[in-house]
Amino acid sequence: MKLLIFLCFIKLIINNQVLASSTTTKYHWGQLGQYPNQHECNPYQLTRDDTTMKVDDIINSIHREFKSIKQIASESKINEKLVKKKMTIMVKCDFVKQVDDKFIVNFPVYDKETVAEMNKIGEELSIKALKIYNQKIEKVKQNFEKTTLRKNGYVWEDIAVALVGGLLFDVGIHDRALKKFKIFDLSDNKDMPVNPGGYYYWFIATENGFGSQYWKFGHENYDNTQSKFGLFRGTKKGMKRNWDPIWDLLDDPNVQNILFKLVENNEIPLNEIQKLSHKMDNLTILKKLAEYQFIKLNTKSITINFPVFNPADVKIIIDEINLISEQIVLEIYKDEVDKILQLWQKIKPKHWMFQKSEKMFLRQTLDRVYNISLTKLIAENKLPKFTEKNPYVIWGINDKNYSLY
Repeated sequence: MKLLIFLCFIKLIINNQVLASSTTTKYHWGQLGQYPNQHECNPYQLTRDDTTMKVDDIINSIHREFKSIKQIASESKINEKLVKKKMTIMVKCDFVKQVDDKFIVNFPVYDKETVAEMNKIGEELSIKALKIYNQKIEKVKQNFEKTTLRKNGYVWEDIAVALVGGLLFDVGIHDRALKKFKIFDLSDNKDMPVNPGGYYYWFIATENGFGSQYWKFGHENYDNTQSKFGLFRGTKKGMKRNWDPIWDLLDDPNVQNILFKLVENNEIPLNEIQKLSHKMDNLTILKKLAEYQFIKLNTKSITINFPVFNPADVKIIIDEINLISEQIVLEIYKDEVDKILQLWQKIKPKHWMFQKSEKMFLRQTLDRVYNISLTKLIAENKLPKFTEKNPYVIWGINDKNYSLY
């Protein structure tokens, strides 16, 4: 199962087929849940600019009120035939609602005023969350010294981002503790809208993003019961995004099989790769995994190139991480849920018709706590910074009794 949370920056494309200069409003796309990668309703394909149009301009035209094809074309400066073609697939995929001959966006679009309210709450709650974190993290660091990872040569700086970002704030709080205390449940999809193809996920647009002062984080986590691995990444304004090819690589079940087996065994003979991956050209896959620092490619085998927590390590350190996550949710988040939902009722656009919008606002607001908290820890040099050369960390867990969700 693959779950992702990330913000994707839109490319500015200017082409002579666009009839005039575009709006200055820019939208950053984000998604939560399991989206259809190989499907005509892939949200990132639907909202991707091409040589004929900028999707931002269309969204800007219809995210507040119903408009006709002619109105959309006039406001977005795009040919009517192209707008009609785009609206046909957007309606089919339920990204746009049609009533008679008019259209309106059917997914959350947060304007800058709403984003400011969300960030205000995030700033306030991050102060409380970091107070608990700073009180508890020293014990985690002490416990790390007892782990097999430490015995194998890893130091705290090697695993700090994976533990604190990936397993405490991300998995610990937002996938496990929110579910445990019945605030937001991602695992069984009951808090997610169903989309064409039977996929459960949220897709959102944010006007000008959540703020250039903050780091943006995202993850891809994979769990096959016995073993699991994850990739936690971060970016900031001015950094180039260079992980897109990695997403495509990890979407391949054959690649996942190889990595699951590596998490369990640390090493795989090359002559056994074909049992795990049915690709004709496995060597190309292995070279890519080596390039992205997932593995070391040796003469006769591949070996794992990222830290893996075994059952003993889970008891020593990850269980402690989960206690911190639960304390933050129980003592801070639970008291704020009603306030956040009340705020949403005040600022929710009247035309919004899509499913469970209050749940998405709640989750996105609580996500601000995690982005802001990690931004502060990086600024205080308590966590290593991401760089364009090293924009992500990878981790694994080899314990059938531990679940990510």
